Formats: sequence, structure tokens, C-alpha cells
Amino acid sequence: LPRYDPTAYNTILRNARPHGINKSGPPEHKLFGFTYLRLSNQLVEGQNYVNFKTFVDRMHANLPHDPCVDPVAPLQRSGPELTIEMILQAAQPKLEPFPFEEHTDLPVQGLGGIGGGEVEDPTGGMGGEVEDPTGGMGGELPPTV
Repeated sequence: LPRYDPTAYNTILRNARPHGINKSGPPEHKLFGFTYLRLSNQLVEGQNYVNFKTFVDRMHANLPHDPCVDPVAPLQRSGPELTIEMILQAAQPKLEPFPFEEHTDLPVQGLGGIGGGEVEDPTGGMGGEVEDPTGGMGGELPPTV
């Protein structure tokens, strides 16, 4: 279940540091990774974001990065390698689209009788019984186009 409340975050913190924070040195226990599986827009909205940001700060015991404890420095925010103008220019089509061939392509809606109207004989003209397409579950199948 997606949880964004303090109770859920506090449960994680208690499990990461069962004996609390070591105020006289590096933490006794260190959580080296945490995967947030339910990353969504809901997480970064309103109070949910405030709770999440506080949780991340608490995971670091409200301390700045200490290279003696963790030699891997936090990542710095990077800038884009490509400008939006470069991306838009690269996305411009180089060729005209291929024409739609109404005799060989499958249209979404019938074009003058092509792909719409009557349903083909499901036995292919051979006669006989046709297997139940619902697998014995009954019910209606969606209409075909």
C-alpha cells in the first residue's frame, strides 16, 4: 500500500536505527539503501512531500554529509546536456509520411466497406462447430471493428 503518513516513515526509521541516534559519533547502524517503490505524483504533493522530505532528513539524522562516515558524496544536481531547442529541432520529421493504402492497410474504421460490415464465417467456409471464444465463461465479447 502506498503510505505517506508519519507513522509509516517512523516505522522505517525505528527499523533502520533500533537503538536511536549515536550522538557521540557515527551511527551504530547505517541503512545503505532504501527503495521507494510507490514513487508517484501523490508523493510530491502538499503534506505528503513535506513528510517525505522530513523522512529523508531523519534518515540522515539531520546531519550534513560526513566523508568520515560515508565516503560517497551526495550527487550534485546536473543541468541538461541538450537544450529544448535542440530536442525540438531533432524531432522534426525528415520525410513525408507514407501514404495510407486503403486496399492493403487495416483502417480503424471501415473505408467504403473495407474492414467493416459483415462478419466473416469463423469456420473459414469449412462448416462445423466453432470453439467458444469466451473459454466457457459465457458473457459477451466486445464488438469487432
